[in-house]
Amino acid sequence: MLNSETGVLMSKRSKIAVLGAGFIGFNLIDRLIIDGHEVNVLDRKSCPSNLIGKVNWFQADISDNFDLLEILENVDIVFHLFSNTVPGDEVDIQSEIFYNVGILINILDTCIKSGIRKLFFLSSASVYGQRVHLPLTENDYTFPISMHGVHKITMENILGVYNVKFNMDCKVIRLSNPYGIGQRLNGRQGIVSILIGNYLRNEVTTIMGDGSSIRDYIHINDVINALKILMNSNTSYSIFNLGSGTGVSINHIISLISKSVGADLKIRYIPSRIDDIDNNILDISRITDEVGFMAKVDLEFGVKEYTKYCLDVD
Repeated sequence: MLNSETGVLMSKRSKIAVLGAGFIGFNLIDRLIIDGHEVNVLDRKSCPSNLIGKVNWFQADISDNFDLLEILENVDIVFHLFSNTVPGDEVDIQSEIFYNVGILINILDTCIKSGIRKLFFLSSASVYGQRVHLPLTENDYTFPISMHGVHKITMENILGVYNVKFNMDCKVIRLSNPYGIGQRLNGRQGIVSILIGNYLRNEVTTIMGDGSSIRDYIHINDVINALKILMNSNTSYSIFNLGSGTGVSINHIISLISKSVGADLKIRYIPSRIDDIDNNILDISRITDEVGFMAKVDLEFGVKEYTKYCLDVD
């Protein structure tokens, strides 16, 4: 049912496949369950105890010629959320492209066989590359300087072909820097979680550059709210930036966490890498104007609450 004023479809119960149950995936799965959707999940890990009986969990590595037909049977919407790299990773270029592109084509072809015509792909702000003019809009040209960004933009282009050739509704979400509950404290991505995790372990955090690099940070609750709104919309746009629309330095994040824990963090600054982007802020006018999304969680409040949560559960 369409809301004629907002252009957003009223929420209905659907069968949804979530491919990749990492930080974004777990939070999305929780929200989908609350909203009453039937959820199929594919991930390498086994089903966590709190989700047993609540979702249809398929434990497998999608790269091992996994038959997607069962997980996509009678599914309405697919979320492609997994990635095996983060910006800055040193990878074999050829294998990286073949791995990600091959899997995507398998997913898309299986969607067509199963009659699925709506898919969401989690891309990255890294596709824009190094820029002086900020904030970045979806109409800005893409020129990634990392292999992570290269494989993301390659996959975006393939989705565009399927949009045209097979009349699929593939939505690309160019995500900035999410943070919040569920992000690994010992992972390779997410400076907020890395800083908190290193503080709890009394370890030094290595910062590439002098900490002045600007990033756009968005709370996980805002990310999931945006995905939910887009899932229930009939927008004709295929690409959306998803961030807060504002940027702060890494040093500012360090000061926020230091303030929250009441102590100075142990920081070591080293020269930045050639594929590190200096500044990145996303213009979110399109997603705001088209479906009414606005990031609601204030950064200082969000970092403080997340830090407190991590300290309490440690």
